[in-house]
Amino acid sequence: MNNLEKLSSGDIATRNNGTFEQFQEVIGHCFPNDTPRAGGEMEFYEASDSPNGGWVGFNLRKGSTINKPIFDITQLWEELQALKKPEIWWIRVTHQNVETIAKWFGSEIGYEDAIVGCYKHKNGNCVHKGCIPITGVNSYDFGNEIDFATFLKYTGVEPKPTNSGELKNEIVLPEKWGGEIEGLPAPILKRMMECQVEQGNKADHTVFENCKCASKSGRGFDWSVTAEKSAFWTTAITYGDYSRFFEMYPETKPEKVEKSLEMPPQTRTVEQVIYDKLKVILDLNNERINLNVTKGAIELAFYNAKNELEKVESQLTEINTKLSALLK
Repeated sequence: MNNLEKLSSGDIATRNNGTFEQFQEVIGHCFPNDTPRAGGEMEFYEASDSPNGGWVGFNLRKGSTINKPIFDITQLWEELQALKKPEIWWIRVTHQNVETIAKWFGSEIGYEDAIVGCYKHKNGNCVHKGCIPITGVNSYDFGNEIDFATFLKYTGVEPKPTNSGELKNEIVLPEKWGGEIEGLPAPILKRMMECQVEQGNKADHTVFENCKCASKSGRGFDWSVTAEKSAFWTTAITYGDYSRFFEMYPETKPEKVEKSLEMPPQTRTVEQVIYDKLKVILDLNNERINLNVTKGAIELAFYNAKNELEKVESQLTEINTKLSALLK
C-alpha cells in the first residue's frame, strides 16, 4: 500500500504545506467522491470517520499531537505525479527549453527541430533515453508528446533561471491592468505572462486580472514548476512582498520600490505595519513559506497590529494637543 492509499484508508494524515492546486489534486485523487472545490485553510487533513467517508481538515491546538504518521502534502503530490508518469514520452526541443532539456539528457543537443524523451524500439520492452530529429519519431515508439511543464514534473530537473540577465523581451505588456493585479509592478506581470507561454498557454494579462493565482489549467501557470518555485510566487502574488523578485531580477527594480523600502517608520501606512507583523509569522526568508500558519493566527496578527497602531496614533494626538497648548 502506497502513501496515497494510506491517506485514503485513514492510516496517515497529511500536512498542508503546498499550493492549493497540490492540495486539490492529492485530496481529489485520494477521495474521488469528495473532490475539494475550495478549502485548503487547515493545517492537516485525513480521512473522515463519517459513515459517508470523505476527508476532513483540522488544526492542532497547542500541546496536542496526532496519533498517526504525518506526510507533507508536497511529498504525496510528488508520489501522485510519479504514478501518472508514463514509461515513454517525448518533448519538442526549442531555443527556449534546449538548455534545460540538455541538462536532463546529459549532453549538448546539437541541433534544433529535434525531439528528446524516453522511447522503446519497435517490438522491444527496454526503455531508452534518446534525442533524434523530429522526422524520425515514427521510427521508434516514443509515446505521446508532452509540454514543458509536464517535462519538468516527469524529470524533476530544475529549469534554467532567467535571472542571469534581463527578463525575456518577447512579452508585450498592456498599457494598464487592473482587477486582482491592479498596482502589480510591470516586471512581475511580465514574468507571469512569460510563465504562461512557457507552460503552453497564451500570454494574456486578463487571466490574472480575473484570478491572480490562475493555474495552468485556468490559462495561467503552475507556480511549482517555474524556475522560481511556489514559495517565490506566494511571497510576491499572495502577500505582495516584491523583495525576493527584485533580488532575483535586480535590473528590473523601479526607483519607487526602492524608496518605499526606505520609508521611515512614522510615515508607514496601516497596511505596512500589519504586513510587518505577518512577516514575522510567515518567515518569508525560507525557501518554502511556513504554510502551517492558521487563518486564526493571521487574523490575530492583523488585530494586534491594528491595536498597536491605534495606540501610537492616540499618543501622537495627545502629544500634538500638548504642543499646541504650549505654543499658544
